[in-house]
Amino acid sequence: MLIDWSSHCKVLAAVLFGITICCCSASIGGESSAEALKQSQRELDQVTHTAQAMARLNAVITAEPKNALAYALRAWAHEQSGKYDAGLADANRAIALDSGLSQGYRARARIMSARLTFANDGRTEGGARLKMETGMLADFEKAISLKPTDPQAYVDYAFYLECRERYAEALERLHKALDVCPTNVLAHERLAMLFFKLDRPSEAAEEYAQASKLNSANREWYEGQIEHCRTAGAQKSELAQADQALLQAKNASNYMRRAKAYYQLNQHNSDGIKKAKGIADCTEAIKLDPNLSEAYAIRAYLHRIMPDQNDKAAEADYLRAVVLDGDNIDLLTSTGWFYFGSNHMPEAIAFYTRAFHLKPSANILTMRARAYLFSSQYQQCIDDATEAIKMDDRSSAYLERASAYLALKKYDLAKPDLRKCKELGIRDSCGELPDPETLGKDDRSMLRRQNWFSTTVRTVLTTLRVSVDS
Repeated sequence: MLIDWSSHCKVLAAVLFGITICCCSASIGGESSAEALKQSQRELDQVTHTAQAMARLNAVITAEPKNALAYALRAWAHEQSGKYDAGLADANRAIALDSGLSQGYRARARIMSARLTFANDGRTEGGARLKMETGMLADFEKAISLKPTDPQAYVDYAFYLECRERYAEALERLHKALDVCPTNVLAHERLAMLFFKLDRPSEAAEEYAQASKLNSANREWYEGQIEHCRTAGAQKSELAQADQALLQAKNASNYMRRAKAYYQLNQHNSDGIKKAKGIADCTEAIKLDPNLSEAYAIRAYLHRIMPDQNDKAAEADYLRAVVLDGDNIDLLTSTGWFYFGSNHMPEAIAFYTRAFHLKPSANILTMRARAYLFSSQYQQCIDDATEAIKMDDRSSAYLERASAYLALKKYDLAKPDLRKCKELGIRDSCGELPDPETLGKDDRSMLRRQNWFSTTVRTVLTTLRVSVDS
């Protein structure tokens, strides 16, 4: 329910950085360097295969130390890994080897963009930030001047401008990308996302429809996004009607009607201003009716997802709502989820248990199993997941139980659950499930599995904006 938009942007940044591979001739491990570069490109596009791409690129650079494109690609791999200094060194090397290589300038611009957007290393403040930003914008412009027919250069540029909330300029670059290549799927996708962010859902739906025509393999996903756009359009209409109702009568019911409209809009949009307005409307409703549990629950959720997240206020509101409506299953599970996201597993387990006693379900047991998993109570996790699977044999509890088995190094027991996850299409938040067929066959495989489990825990908690010690 909670979305970490900075993490989301990192994934999008990686996908948006496409690099055209030129022909090379050397042989790298039985394949030509051109083939190695193409394969590296594909692996980097998948985001989760950065290590494989890095190994290939290192081999190409060892064989061809003056291959500028290999350095540009490796710079991108370093960016995906958050190693901005190494990436910048490779991008500079690519440019030094071939000052006419647009990909080198794009790589350097992307790394500076990532550092400015995501890094917090003390080197992106004041004059240093201004200098970096000036150089980055110059690199984007240079890449475009060297290859003005490359739509991806405009898309990359637009992505940075969007992250800086320079929306008009971002729209201009995306339209330019489509001018030079009307069939560029990523340009249509980014334009759709930007239109949605700007509260233009009908235009966003049109762009998703265009992308769907061009990329039928992802049609189901596009259809889901189009439905989100339609829903957002309906919610905007409801918001307008709620505004009119409040002009007629400022009562608790009308304040809650508008608060719910803001709440629903925030299911699809990260606009902090709308969140703040929703909180204000809930507060007005509570003043008029202090026993309105729904107002506390909605305000708690909005406090939780505000840019300046207020966990103390959210907790107070959730607990007050529970006092007023302690038999509400959705409220109890939402409160459990809040504590899970705050890394307070005992409290999360307590609320999930309370909800389960009122209305037993596989979904609640799966949520409790996850809380047990993240508090290292592996046997309790296994017990809950097993019971959830008995209640629903398509439950995502297979993932929780597999994770617990992995943590206990019971690889033979984890394998069938991982196979079931793949069969049912159950996905993990860190992207890629371990391969059950190679699980535990050698020390390296076992280490990867343990790293996967550690990453899973860290990824979920980070997504919920929880601080995790290294």
